Amino acid sequence: MIGGNKAFNRGDFVIGDGVFLGANAVIIGPVRIGNNVKVGASACVVKDVPDGATAVGVSARIIEK
Repeated sequence: MIGGNKAFNRGDFVIGDGVFLGANAVIIGPVRIGNNVKVGASACVVKDVPDGATAVGVSARIIEK
């Protein structure tokens, strides 16, 4: 599911609007990536990322909100 979708089913991930996913970024599990989020290259996202945040690393950590 990509964009402004409101549905959140088991096993699905939701990617908000204006999201930048760096090269080789991986999303694992039922997570929500908020609007205007930046995910660094080769990051592994396993938890929700709030709107406007920057997430980097394995397992991705939020470094900026």
